[in-house]
This record gives sequence, structure tokens and C-alpha cells, in this order.
Amino acid sequence: VEVCPGPIYSKNEIHITGDIAYALQQYLSVTWDTDFLTNHRGFELVMAVADFWANRVVFDPTKKLYIINGTEVDPAPDTRDYEQHITGDIAFALQQYIASTGDQKFLKSEKGFKTILNIAEFWKCRAVWNDTRKAYVINDVMGPDEYQRNVNNSAYTNVIAKLSLMLPYYAERYKTIADKLYIPFDKENQYHPEYDGYTRGTIVKQADVILLGFPLMYNMTKEIRKNDLAYYEKYTDDHGPAMTWGLIAVGWLELGNVSRANDVFNRSFTNIQEPFKVWSEVSDGTGAVNFCTGMGGFLQAVLFGYGGFRLYPDYLEFNPVLPPATTRFNITGIDYLGSSLDFVILNDLVTVNMTEHSVGYPDLTLVFKGQKTMLEPGILSIEQGISRVGVIGVTLMALLSGFGAVNCPYTYMSYFMRHVSDGDIQAHERKFMQIMDMILTKKK
Repeated sequence: VEVCPGPIYSKNEIHITGDIAYALQQYLSVTWDTDFLTNHRGFELVMAVADFWANRVVFDPTKKLYIINGTEVDPAPDTRDYEQHITGDIAFALQQYIASTGDQKFLKSEKGFKTILNIAEFWKCRAVWNDTRKAYVINDVMGPDEYQRNVNNSAYTNVIAKLSLMLPYYAERYKTIADKLYIPFDKENQYHPEYDGYTRGTIVKQADVILLGFPLMYNMTKEIRKNDLAYYEKYTDDHGPAMTWGLIAVGWLELGNVSRANDVFNRSFTNIQEPFKVWSEVSDGTGAVNFCTGMGGFLQAVLFGYGGFRLYPDYLEFNPVLPPATTRFNITGIDYLGSSLDFVILNDLVTVNMTEHSVGYPDLTLVFKGQKTMLEPGILSIEQGISRVGVIGVTLMALLSGFGAVNCPYTYMSYFMRHVSDGDIQAHERKFMQIMDMILTKKK
């Protein structure tokens, strides 16, 4: 008999059947257990799953494709009907993919541009002109905060819609709407309310408005970004989903508040359940188990928070900070615009090793703490917190003239000397040996 307690799940969540087939595939690829296939009805099970899907697909002559014929499979009607920001999230993912790969073939030959255009067309139909606001508005939606349903002008939804409309940037019919799309903002408190009519103090389920700063990188002042973070960190449900704390940590790291970021980041570990280190949606172990979204939020905090990476179409920015209780941070195999990069971050030194650079791609520009550097294959070493003594020295020397320009530094040089300790020597030796190791690894 049917054992699933929810009829919506039992009738519509048919992907479970495919999940079983995938689990069998993984098991066989690891074990090569032919005995399971021949003697334990494994092959019968595989064939039964294949027959199930063969009976569910039908050929659509208009699309010239096989499609799965059935009903809506989302078990929650509210998320199905109102959480339309998912459509914009797909456009944002495409934007990130294009920025990191420069894949023109995907745009021209693999229907990438058609997808982008259709998403923009969707938001064009959802945006309605409001005479009172003298702006386009989007009503009847649900943002990432699933506690608040069927609201008007969700800040996150409207920003993701704006980005979606801007993606086919040369299409004037979309740009006009994007430029005049209303984004809720409270001038008195200098922060973004979650939606029209949001009451301050209302608890939110999970990261929502704070996502405007990252990953959407919506243009705002540091003061507003700080106000959004401080407010929503305070009023986010302590028992909300795991991914929230990682994204708040990214925000504080972006603003340079490392201690506060560390405190929030460490909250993520309460969602890791023993003995197999499985992530749960809620810190007490309840909710979705093996919660991939929570893992994703944690990884984003590591790469985009402590790694400080930001993707742009023409350069890669990074502002690294060592994660809490670490002395070394390795990030291996960052692929960007035809290049592959390895990063090693120490307290006072960063090394960048370009291990690959594909033919036909432009030279790679790296931006580190606001300074642009053109990368070439090989190792680049950057001193963390390097002083601007050279610049200051040149300026001071320009003020001097004649004999003083030569004699003064010579006479008073001893004032700038300092004792070199054994620790200083050992630190420089460690840096030197690290660079030599990387050079030898590259030559191999």
C-alpha cells in the first residue's frame, strides 16, 4: 500500500523513481557488483524504473522533443504560484556562467540567448506601470523569505527581475522597464524593507534582502549594506535554514568586519549532524536532511566571503581573509575565462599560480584590494598589507632639493633601522621555501 503520508507527494513527486536509478548507477560504478545485477534482481529493478519513465514520456510534435506528461510537481501551492524569483535566479546563473567562461557558443548556438530573452519577456509581462509611484511594480509574489506569502514588490524579486531585464542589454524594450522598476527603500531608516508594507520587527525565515549585496551585487552605499545586514541578522529566525548564516558572513567580510563575520560563520557548524557530517536544514537536526542548500551557503562563505572572489566579465576580483582558526588557506583550480588559478593565502602573503591559459582568450586581469594586475602563466606573490613607503618617500624627496635630497636620508637613515629577529628570518625563509615548492611543482 501507499506509505507516503502526503497525497500530493505520492502522486506528483515522481522524481524519486529516477533518484533510485541514479543511486543504483552510483553503487555499480563504485562496486562493479555484477552479482547484484544477476542474482539479486538488480537488473529487474533497473528495467522497471526504465519502463516507468517510458510510460510517462510523450512526444510533443511542436517541440520535436519527448516531454514528461503530468501535473505540477511542486508539493506546495504557494511556492508554486508566487515564488517566481526562481525564474530570475536562472537568468542570474546564466549571467555568472557567461562572466566566468565568455562562452559565446552557448549564447549563439545552444539557445542560451533564447533562454535569456524568454526570461526577460516573462518579467516584462509581470511588471505593471504604477501612476502613483511613477515606476513599474511587481505584485503577488513570494521572495526567498517563505514566511511572507503573496506580497507586493518583494525587494529581492524586483532586483532579480531588474537584472534579468538588463541581461539582453541592447533590447530597449526591456531596458526601459529595468530602469524604472521600483525597489522598496526606507529613507528614514536607510535600509531595504523586504516588501511593500513590511513591518519592522517582523521575523523572516532566511536570507532574503541581504542577498541584494551578495550574490546580486546590487549597487548601494556601504552604510545601506551595513544597515541591511545588521537589521536582518537580528530579525532572522534562529531556527531558520542553514544557508542564511554563510551569506550574512559574506556581507560582513565584504565590509571588513571580520570578527562579526567569524561569529556568524561559526553558526553554520551547528547544522552538521554526526556521525557522517550530514547537513540538516535546521540546527536541531530537523527539516530537510542532507540539505544541499545549506552546504552551498557554507561554501559560498568560504569562497566568496573569506576568498573574497567577485566575478566580472572583464576581471576577477578577490580580497582574501584567513578563515577563523587557520594559518593557511588554499584555493585550487579556480577556472576563469580560459585560465586555471591556484591561490595560497597566508597571514602576510598571497601567491597566485596560473597553471593553465587557453589559446584564444584575452589576458587575465586580477584585482586585489583595488589594484589591477595582468596575470601571466606562473606565480605571482603579493604582500598582504604592503605599505606605501615608496610613494611617501618619493613625495617627500620631491620637496627637498640639492644637497639635502642626498645628505638628509644618509644622515638620518639609522632612525629607520630596526632589529631583525630570528623570527623575522624564519618567516621570510618560509615564504621563500613555499615559492620554491610551487615552482618545482609547476616544473614537474
